[in-house]
Amino acid sequence: MSDNKWIRYINNNHESSKRIIVFPHAGGSANYYTELLNNNINAECIGIQYPGRQDRIFEDNLDSIEALSTNIYKELLKLEKKETVFFGHSMGALVAFELIKKFYNDIQFVKLLILSSSCPNYYDDKIDSTKDLFKYLYELGGTEKEALLCHRQQLEDLVLPTIKNDLLISKKYKLKKQSCKISIPIQVFVGNTDYDVKNHCQHWGKYTTHYLGEKYFKGGHFYFLNNKKVFQDELNQLLNEL
Repeated sequence: MSDNKWIRYINNNHESSKRIIVFPHAGGSANYYTELLNNNINAECIGIQYPGRQDRIFEDNLDSIEALSTNIYKELLKLEKKETVFFGHSMGALVAFELIKKFYNDIQFVKLLILSSSCPNYYDDKIDSTKDLFKYLYELGGTEKEALLCHRQQLEDLVLPTIKNDLLISKKYKLKKQSCKISIPIQVFVGNTDYDVKNHCQHWGKYTTHYLGEKYFKGGHFYFLNNKKVFQDELNQLLNEL
C-alpha cells in the first residue's frame, strides 16, 4: 500500500475486507483525520488529499466540486475493490455525494454515504471579507484559536486562499431533486449545537431512495474532536451492518 497525491492511508488495517474513505472539510487535509480514523476502526481507512494544501500547497486549487470529484474518481478506480463507506465532512460531503451521483456505475463497491454537512441547496457561508473568514473559522472550531490569532499573516498568505476557494465552490454546488436521487443509503452525522447544519441536513433525504436519518453527537461543527470513542463506535456499527 502506498500513498499518492490524492490517496493517503490513515491506518494499518489493510487486510480488512472493508474500507472507509474520508473527504475532508474546506481547507482540511487527510492527516487531520488520522487520530479519529485510527486502528480502532474495523476497516482500512483512507483520506483524500485535495490540492492546494500541505505537501500540495503549490498546486492550484480546483474550481468546482465536480472537478474535485472527477479527479478523485480516477484514483478510486486504481484501488483494490472492497466494500466501502464514504465519510464526507462539510465540503467533503458534497464531493462524496457528487462522486456517487456521477460515477456510481463504476464504483458500486461504495455501499454507504455518511454525510456531515448542510444539504447543498441550503449552503450559505455569508463570508464577504478576510475579517468575516477569520470570524467564521474562530466560531466554527476545529482550528486552534490561538493559531488563528498568533499566525494570522502566515494564514492569510498560505492557507486562506485555499479555504476561500473551498467555501466558494461549496456555495456554488447545487442539486436538482428530480435528477439527483441516488440509490445507496445516506446517514447524516451532525453536532447538536451545529445549528447551520442541524437546521438543513435532513434535506439530504430528498436525494436518496434510502435515507437512514440523522445521528446527533454532542458538540458543534467538529463534534467528533471531543467524541472520538462515540464516533468510532457508531462508525464500527455501521460497518458491521454492511
